[in-house]
This record gives sequence, structure tokens and C-alpha cells, in this order.
Amino acid sequence: MMLLQVVDETLRFVNISFVSFRQATRDVFVNGYLIPKGWKVQLWYRSVHMDPQVYPDPKKFDPSRWEVGHILQHSTSERNLHFLTV
Repeated sequence: MMLLQVVDETLRFVNISFVSFRQATRDVFVNGYLIPKGWKVQLWYRSVHMDPQVYPDPKKFDPSRWEVGHILQHSTSERNLHFLTV
């Protein structure tokens, strides 16, 4: 279990891919801005991985943040999955 926590924290901390590209499959508003269907969107993982509102003390390497019960709860509602390919 600890090995998996170390791997997950390593991938959060020094991920080999800092960016991902997606295409909007429909018109969507994000923070009041319209992203029209068909537009290309660039997602910066690093900005999320180092955001203290998402990961407390983000510059600290802390595998315990991946312990059961401490894992971030991510919404699975449709409004948050516009660019996800399942």
C-alpha cells in the first residue's frame, strides 16, 4: 500500500506530462467564459498539482495524502467532465 502511495505522490509531484490537449465536444461555460464546441483546450496539470486549494502544502512530498480516507473527493457530475474521455 505504501509503495502505491509513493508512486501516486511522485506522479503528482514530478509528472512527466505537464499538459494535455482536449477538444470541447459541446459548448461549455467555465468560470463565466464560453468554450465553444470544437475549440481546442490545453489543460495544465502542474497548476492543479501545485494548487494549495487542491493539495494542502503542495510543495511537500507527502505520500500519506493518498491514504484511504485522505484521498481527494472528485465530483463525477456531468458538469465537471466536459473534457474527459471515458
